[in-house]
Amino acid sequence: MRRGTSGQRRKVAEAKRVVQLALGDAVRGDHPQVTKSVPSAQAEPVRPKDESVRVLSLGEVAARLGISRD
Repeated sequence: MRRGTSGQRRKVAEAKRVVQLALGDAVRGDHPQVTKSVPSAQAEPVRPKDESVRVLSLGEVAARLGISRD
């Protein structure tokens, strides 16, 4: 003799409702599984740090210091 599964289904549905209530989810009869979406945060693109060193020529240094190149 085979047992009916409707009682088991009812117990599982009730257990799901209890868990949803414990987690703070709204229990709806028409849609027992409530799905929540978490918005993803958009981060600004990270620019690589420029580690290049600029070297000035003797003429550029002299011009910045306001002296002659000699």
